[in-house]
Amino acid sequence: MNIDNILSTECIAPLAFYKGREYGYNQFYKIDCMPYSNVQLCFSKVPHFEINDIEHHSFPLVLEVTISDNNGQFKQIKDIDGVKVYQTDDIVRLTPYNTRVLFYNPTALNTAKLSCSDSLTNKLGDRYSFNLCHPEFDLVSFICRVKIDDFCTGYNEKVLQDNRLNKVKGFIFGYYLGVAKSLSTNSAKLLKIQKRIYDIIAAIKNDGGYNSSASIEELSQLDAEYKRNDPTMRQCKEKWNKYLENLHIPFESMETVLKDFDENDGIKTSFMRKNGFVPSVSLMQYGFYNLEGYRNALTTYTTSIVNSDRKKLLDKFTDSIKLTFDLAPSYETCMLAKEDENTTLFNKFIDRILWRDQCPTPETLRTERFRGCLKIIVNRGEFSERQHHSCHHEHFIGGCSGFLIVAA
Repeated sequence: MNIDNILSTECIAPLAFYKGREYGYNQFYKIDCMPYSNVQLCFSKVPHFEINDIEHHSFPLVLEVTISDNNGQFKQIKDIDGVKVYQTDDIVRLTPYNTRVLFYNPTALNTAKLSCSDSLTNKLGDRYSFNLCHPEFDLVSFICRVKIDDFCTGYNEKVLQDNRLNKVKGFIFGYYLGVAKSLSTNSAKLLKIQKRIYDIIAAIKNDGGYNSSASIEELSQLDAEYKRNDPTMRQCKEKWNKYLENLHIPFESMETVLKDFDENDGIKTSFMRKNGFVPSVSLMQYGFYNLEGYRNALTTYTTSIVNSDRKKLLDKFTDSIKLTFDLAPSYETCMLAKEDENTTLFNKFIDRILWRDQCPTPETLRTERFRGCLKIIVNRGEFSERQHHSCHHEHFIGGCSGFLIVAA
């Protein structure tokens, strides 16, 4: 029950933090043997514990997290029988790069992965590493030997900052996804025509291959409309006319010559290929006896046009970003000029993402969308932490009915 909460919010926090959140889940199921609500405990070895929950289909889980730039976030409080115990009252940020999700048996592992794959709120759940682990000590008997003060320093400030950071993250993440998924009006029209052609041919196939006159007529009309809106054909025609103009050959005369010698299609197709244009897909090429081949080729061709169109939009977006942020990176020259706490927080984050070479390029968004979005999420998490130089492995142990934190 907790795994989707953990990975959809990309962090873990003391139990008391969840009721103050303005996003994601506002509750967390704790383990019975863990008495603390305002701090998290971490252990240097993997513990073993059970979950006795007859109401839910629950399994224990362990989070192994690599924490960089510690700077005192985790305070060692005990060393019992070779197991180091750490304490923190801060939120810990999780990414697929620094976190492994561990389970005691394959059933629990597969159930958790299925839960994440079905979740609408879990954006990167399938990117995390899910593995089996071997416990090294019993948690229930061990935790009785650990006594700490259940107190969080600056609780209200930490929850408030977390809520604000999530809003900034949502703004950045949503804006980039919106740009990456945008389409021009012409590409949207081509996509609509292609989908209609796909549906008609699928219907013909389901009817045993029977082509009604109405279907044939609609396909012909859609094919002609597709050609009229095909940007490749328009660009090629402009280049062809320019080519004839440079040779001082009248367009009408060339058309007459090509028609008289039956070379119109061959010459123009060769011209397209030599100038880097992908020949268009037409119904005439495949005929009514190979509608499935026409459908598949048109789908591939349309996809290439849509991808090319999105790349142009992303290039334009990046150019506008460069023009907008053409001043020296400082908080005084940021987008927002109002002097208050919210503006300062927003400006600092924008400075970190957009000015310090953290903004993904259009090519990166086109070929590595996951890494680009993940980079933004990682930077958002690192933004709330100070710069440090040590590196520690932390294990966070949790269950579907509860959550416990441990370090390794």
